[in-house]
Amino acid sequence: MKLIITESQLKKVLLEQQTPNLSAGEQTLLGFLSRFLRGEDSENGDHLPFDEIKKNAIFNTNVVYPMVQKLLEKKRAGTKTYDQKEFNALFMAMSKWVDKEQLFEFYKEGGKITDVQYHAQY
Repeated sequence: MKLIITESQLKKVLLEQQTPNLSAGEQTLLGFLSRFLRGEDSENGDHLPFDEIKKNAIFNTNVVYPMVQKLLEKKRAGTKTYDQKEFNALFMAMSKWVDKEQLFEFYKEGGKITDVQYHAQY
C-alpha cells in the first residue's frame, strides 16, 4: 500500500522535524554521516585488505568526523564553521548513492543527534 501526501502536507512534516539552526540539507547530511561513521554490520572489514581499512579510517578521521562536529556546532550555536565546498562534495556524494526514502530517514535522524563520537582503530 502506498501512502500519497500532498506537497503542503510534506512541507508541514518537514518543518515540524527540522532543527532550527540547520537547513534540511545540513540535517540530512548530519544523519547520513553519523550513520556512515557507525557503519553497518556488513561493513566490519573482514573482507577488506588492511590497507583499505586504514585508508577508510583515515578518511573518516580527517574528513567525515570533522564535518559531523561542524554540523553539530551549527546545530547548537547556529554558527556555520564548515567549508561550503567540502559540504557540497559530501552532500553530492550522499545524494548520488541514497534514495529519497533513505534521505528522509537521515533527515529525521539528523534532527535527533546531539553528539557523535568516533575513534579509528587500525
